[in-house]
Amino acid sequence: MIKLTIATALAAMASLVSFAVYGQDLSNALSRSVGVEISYDFKTFSGGGVWLGNGEVLSASHIFMDAKSLTDPIFVVTHGKKYKATPIFHGNPPHNDLILLKIDAALVPDFLTKAPAPQVCDEFEPVGAQLYVTAREVIYNTYASPYGAVTYKGKTWATSTTAMLSHGVSGSPVYDTETSCLAGIVSLGEWRPIGNVADPKRLECEIATLQLRDSGDGITCAAETKSVFMTADVIRVFLKAAKEYQRTH
Repeated sequence: MIKLTIATALAAMASLVSFAVYGQDLSNALSRSVGVEISYDFKTFSGGGVWLGNGEVLSASHIFMDAKSLTDPIFVVTHGKKYKATPIFHGNPPHNDLILLKIDAALVPDFLTKAPAPQVCDEFEPVGAQLYVTAREVIYNTYASPYGAVTYKGKTWATSTTAMLSHGVSGSPVYDTETSCLAGIVSLGEWRPIGNVADPKRLECEIATLQLRDSGDGITCAAETKSVFMTADVIRVFLKAAKEYQRTH
């Protein structure tokens, strides 16, 4: 017979409660995860975004910068349907790669109206912190990367994930796994060869490694990868500026 002490029982209950809370947080994160899309000259550029409530969606501005202008048709995509959106305010990549879109209140579907708005993180993400990214219905589990980390006044924080995310994930929300607060918005993926960049065979090998294929030349090589995200402090400043802009225009 297995004896269950009060301490063990409480620990088990705490674990179940923690799992239930995390599960609910994850469900909420998925419910507010959307796609964004812009089309022009028979080309379509797409990415991710996060529903903020009040008809507003936060995404990455670089997705739309290749268009002739922000007057081209922009859509928020969710549950297989497209909703016309208007750009309200945007920053300039790479340091402020954010854009705020808005859907007309009459067009917002009920399930988005009910989706809870995210809470922007109060703190930076320390290197090694566990993170997750929601790209519509897909979840990427990752960590805060040491590459590109910033150190200031004795504190170090991450500006990228260890996962190399695809271009279609740009604009998607990055969450702190422990608290499920909004830690960032995916901006761009970067890679840097590790080794002698002047060696063409090594460079070919590194490219093959990133593409998850065998280069077939017998060379061992590596590449440093990261997916940069706009951090919580950048998001807070941006949203404050966007709110002021809307108030005065």
